[in-house]
Amino acid sequence: MCRIFCTHYSWLDGIADSNSRGLPKAIVGHCDLSSPQAEDILSRHVQSKRFRGIRHILNCHATKAIYSEAPHDDFLTNPKWLEGVALLQKFGLSFEIHILPAQMQRAAEVTRMFPGVMFMVNHCGLPYERDTQTMKIWREGLTELARQANVYCKVSGVFATDRNWTQDSVAEVVQPVLDIFGMDR
Repeated sequence: MCRIFCTHYSWLDGIADSNSRGLPKAIVGHCDLSSPQAEDILSRHVQSKRFRGIRHILNCHATKAIYSEAPHDDFLTNPKWLEGVALLQKFGLSFEIHILPAQMQRAAEVTRMFPGVMFMVNHCGLPYERDTQTMKIWREGLTELARQANVYCKVSGVFATDRNWTQDSVAEVVQPVLDIFGMDR
């Protein structure tokens, strides 16, 4: 599988090298960090001069499968997976953390364990559910994550988590992210 990925990265590097804008500027790929082959996969990924990080989708909801993309919810506490996160620092790679509000406190523990890894919370922390309790958990989780200097938040995916969005519903997510993380992170 990595041979295919790495071939694609070479192809992408070639595209960037051949155009005046140098696009794409960066590549973020996948690696199951709990895999016994994680170090080998990462060493192949970084052969691309544009390879910058890993995105491993971790969101898993306890009762609503519609919000789950990961097969289980133990990555953030799995010792093998945590060994894989340590490899990111070795290779100078970032991690795009794709989690739900209920996973944020555990994610904050991980970010504290690896201060040398830059983490990006994807899609504003995926606030699919907008009830009062979930939004409270979401804000508290974002606040805890933002306490770590190595954590940033991508203002993205707002429309994916709210298909019937309005200006107010977008502001309900974006404004707290900006208040908590600021404009620089």
